[in-house]
Amino acid sequence: MGKIFISAGHYFQDPGASSALGTTEAQEMIQTRDLILEELELQGLQAGQDFLSVPDTIDLRPTISWINARAVSGDVALEIHGNAANRQVRGTECFYIDGNNERRGDAKLILDSLLQEVPELSNRGAKPDTATFVGSLGFIRQIRIPSLLLELCFLDNLPDLLLLQNKRRQFARGIAEGLIAYRDIETLRSKGAVFPNIGIEVNGEPYQDKGILVNNNSYVPVDLVDSLGIELPPGTEIRRVSQGGVVYVKAVDLQQFNVAVGWYTATRTVVLNTFPDDEPIDQIMSSGKASEAELNRFLRANNQGNFVSKFPDLPRLYIEEAADEGVNHDIAFCQMCLETAFLRFGGDVDPTQNNFAGIGAVGGGAQGAFFPNPRTGVKAQIQHLKAYASTDPIAKPPIVDPRFDLVTRGIAPTVNDLSGRWAVDPDYGSKILSILKRLYEMSSMDEPDAPDEPPHETSVKITQPQDGDEFEVDQPFTVAGTAKDEVVNVSLYSPFSSISFPLGAVKVIDGQWSAPVVFNTGGEREIVAEGMGAQGNSLDFEPDMISLLIGTKFVKPVRGGFITSRFRPPNRPTHNGVDIGADRGTPIYAVAAGTVTFVVSNCQEGFPSCGGGFGNVIYIDHPALGLLTIYAHLQSVEVSRGAQVTRGQRIGTMGSTGRSTGPHLHLEVRRDNMPLDPEDFINPIA
Repeated sequence: MGKIFISAGHYFQDPGASSALGTTEAQEMIQTRDLILEELELQGLQAGQDFLSVPDTIDLRPTISWINARAVSGDVALEIHGNAANRQVRGTECFYIDGNNERRGDAKLILDSLLQEVPELSNRGAKPDTATFVGSLGFIRQIRIPSLLLELCFLDNLPDLLLLQNKRRQFARGIAEGLIAYRDIETLRSKGAVFPNIGIEVNGEPYQDKGILVNNNSYVPVDLVDSLGIELPPGTEIRRVSQGGVVYVKAVDLQQFNVAVGWYTATRTVVLNTFPDDEPIDQIMSSGKASEAELNRFLRANNQGNFVSKFPDLPRLYIEEAADEGVNHDIAFCQMCLETAFLRFGGDVDPTQNNFAGIGAVGGGAQGAFFPNPRTGVKAQIQHLKAYASTDPIAKPPIVDPRFDLVTRGIAPTVNDLSGRWAVDPDYGSKILSILKRLYEMSSMDEPDAPDEPPHETSVKITQPQDGDEFEVDQPFTVAGTAKDEVVNVSLYSPFSSISFPLGAVKVIDGQWSAPVVFNTGGEREIVAEGMGAQGNSLDFEPDMISLLIGTKFVKPVRGGFITSRFRPPNRPTHNGVDIGADRGTPIYAVAAGTVTFVVSNCQEGFPSCGGGFGNVIYIDHPALGLLTIYAHLQSVEVSRGAQVTRGQRIGTMGSTGRSTGPHLHLEVRRDNMPLDPEDFINPIA
């Protein structure tokens, strides 16, 4: 069996974040790590043989070297951290290396195991490391074995902190059990591994030798690195493997030497493009390279939900507004990605402000500037960049940037010059450049201009149901499709938490196949159809797959009724929900299954401050959906805190308690405490 490496993330000279009660992240993580080690021993594992703990006297870079010096194939690594935001955000999340689906499944496995022991903990999900503000995480990218980074909870949020302190043993037990499963799966993967060959393309031309694929990561021969004139200095964190007497280096490690790395899925080819050292990419007043399609693809690759659909024209707006002023639209777009976390928002700026770069309001308004529409918001950002980078006048007035005249013109011509000026973060510029390099790498990924051969087709195609279809829990449905002549059977399975749950093997008849399927749990579920040959061999390197939603539909909270106020209308920009009017006593229903986390039930009409203005109110957490719903101004409450409710269950009746002028339901939907429009989830809502 392989070994488990575990790191507490911080050490005594690097305390990390401060908690809501004044303890440090290092203290909380070291205590938790120690209990994880105890739990591993209780499971029969031996310290030093089956698991190793990183010393508490070293920081990140020595930690990476320490693990790499001891790790072998089949080993796994986990680093634990405590998160911090604005004291309002809660929950756990696990980060994996972007683009690695195996590691994504491993992250889900760790989270599921933790949440099994601590169900009160909110699940923020498995996330690629590109979702972090730094754009990549050294612990999971520079360690040679599969590795993950787990954020246990938000230490600056008092309920989260108390949950960790009061249930630390349960946290440790869940993580330990997840680590053992993670290790066991990786050990099976590594047994007898012969790494498959992949093609290599360099600056648009095929390379004569082959690379290899290791844990879904591309490696290229060291001879190729030498031919590009790249010297690998001693001490540089470059991962190497050997197969068949050839030394290979990890392709993504070449990014630090001005090499963009991409991947053509259809031909299984790693793509390397070199940038001359004399070709600067950090000049704000320059021309962008990325097309509208490339900007859009890059944005959606990093965020497929949240508010992306709210701003469908954003790439085009950046190209047009930047061209007017001579600003590099790639830089401006990547700055937006950093400031808004790829349109996830969640910080001080609200999506309704159309403020994509955190531009402050004159007078120091805490929320920053508001703009009437997305184009004006983009124009203001472009003008602000030009104010910093150039002394030239604005080419296309009017000036909409409220702080344009407050900037010392031309003081920051490069991206790194923005550090400490646009934002207090000393690494602000380098973070933008990191995102910019990823944009240029993706520009050479998956979409070759003119492939020399037709794209690879799977041997099996799912034709029914369609990707994104919705079904109920325990509702039978049929999965069907077509198959090529060489396919004898179709293997159906559902990958979940790095484990593939079989759904059955189906015989192909006249090129057609079908099978009944039913899921007994809700959430997003994937179905994979893999073609099998006469010898039981797989015919598909990348089988066909669809994603379904099981039991996640919302129901209306009120049967009947009428809308009295929508989400943030122009005359009520801080109204964070939808108001639905009806008679007093009208039943109120839970829109989805979840857990009641907060209740106020003693308010009477005529007391506007009761319940913080909400009057009688119910909060329901929906961990499977990553959402929270709020039902306010109720006449009566019919559930209690901690109760499990089903979708459509009656939870109270409509009233006019709290700050209310008549009987109505105020419904809010939130993700990570960010209010969302309920009509995006329930339409029509009344």
